[in-house]
Amino acid sequence: MVESSVLFQQSLDQVNIIIQKSEADQITIKVLIGTSKINQEDKRAQDQLDCPICLQIVYNPVECSNCQKCFCEDCVNSWLQRDRYDSCPLCKQKLVPKQIHRFVRQFIEDTLFEGCKNELCEQQGRKIKYSDLLKHYQYQCEEVKVSCPLQCGSQYLRKQKKLHIDQCTKINYQCRQCGCNKSILEEKQVPHNCIEYLQQQESKFKQKVEEKDKHAIQVKAPQNNGDSGLPQQSDQFWTKLHKYPLEKMTYQQMRKLPGHEGYQISWFCDAKNFLGCKGGQDLMFNFCGDPQTLTYHCDICNFDFCQVCYDFYGNAHKHDLICTTWQQLMQTNEGYKVGWRCDATGYFGCQDQESIRTNHEEVLYHDSIAFFDLCEDCLRKYQVDDDSNDFD
Repeated sequence: MVESSVLFQQSLDQVNIIIQKSEADQITIKVLIGTSKINQEDKRAQDQLDCPICLQIVYNPVECSNCQKCFCEDCVNSWLQRDRYDSCPLCKQKLVPKQIHRFVRQFIEDTLFEGCKNELCEQQGRKIKYSDLLKHYQYQCEEVKVSCPLQCGSQYLRKQKKLHIDQCTKINYQCRQCGCNKSILEEKQVPHNCIEYLQQQESKFKQKVEEKDKHAIQVKAPQNNGDSGLPQQSDQFWTKLHKYPLEKMTYQQMRKLPGHEGYQISWFCDAKNFLGCKGGQDLMFNFCGDPQTLTYHCDICNFDFCQVCYDFYGNAHKHDLICTTWQQLMQTNEGYKVGWRCDATGYFGCQDQESIRTNHEEVLYHDSIAFFDLCEDCLRKYQVDDDSNDFD
């Protein structure tokens, strides 16, 4: 049976990335903050926040280890890369940049500004701290131009991100029946066949099971070279919140990854977006017993989303979820005789009160393709084993 393209919907994972991760890049923020005006009443900051190289307000400040004058980090890097320019433009000593003192950082972050420089923004003309102005430009201002986080190459005003969703060439479309992802161009060229796709998925799953069985036999076999045969710890981490594995790294390491310009100022734990079942179920909720209720189900580990949570969270599961009903599940799975419960009832968000994180040494868990991040506490809370089928 060939399915109509009407059954295809935009990938909610990618839609959420555009909505949540449409952030201004480092160059844009530097220009905006550099040309913003300090509040005239904050006299203590006049002429103290100017970078001696670009002559604008400092951005990502570092200081000269000799005279302690603050500079923009990228200004210092550009200055030192020039021929015969290795001395501080002020004290004339060898310029060795270092992190600014915490008291100086606090002084800069607390400095008051006149507000957003964009005339159409509601924050225009309102007093605002330097630290809050940075966050405003990066995450909030609707008049700031941002780059598509899916890297389609487009730029658009943040207020136009929903319009961009319908134009983005990187967004995949997901079949409501079988969960297959493909671009709309592929669907027009080759009509989608759900049965064929599911047969391919079944074949891939059987192949994966066979490979794991072989690996288990090799691990248990005696090792002639004295090796214990124990598998090494994986460098990938799977969770209940994301379809793909995460890699462990520090925030500083993540900032240096290609295409991560939007992470230069700060990052936040994406677990804060995972708060309970959006369909109203909770852990005390009796099992849903309506035979015709739709559920998005994983046959491998018996993970389930209700319709509302699937529309909101997308396929936030390491296996593809198949749309079915409780009546159909009862016929094939003994564990569903009494009903079923949406597994989003186990989502409790991120408990860390610090939503915006800036510590360069902080350890996090990151997907560099989907730009998904978890803090250490949430990784421990939501982690599952790669080979585990237990998602309870």
